Amino acid sequence: MRARSIGGSILLTFMTAALGHGQSADQAAAGRRVYEARCQSCHMPTGEPVEVIERTFQVDMRDLSSEEVQAKESEQLGRDILEGTGKMRPVTNLDTEAVANLIAYLRSLAEE
Repeated sequence: MRARSIGGSILLTFMTAALGHGQSADQAAAGRRVYEARCQSCHMPTGEPVEVIERTFQVDMRDLSSEEVQAKESEQLGRDILEGTGKMRPVTNLDTEAVANLIAYLRSLAEE
């Protein structure tokens, strides 16, 4: 468990550094592909929760375009993605670039 935590910290450090250089349309487009492949089973393309998932797991999911989610620091979003949050399971097998791109896409949801 400790090794995962250290590895996660290293990954988050690199991810935060990558995000510090600004988020481009290319990053958001690449992040959309990650989102479609890994997140859309529980979240709609707009970031809204899939209602049947909420009912099945008896959880109040957050709209990913909401002020509450968008107010999170990128590091926290990355941690939520990689470690899970609440009943959300961790999204596995994502490298630093994929996480940064996914966060760029999540940020773009607030603009739509």
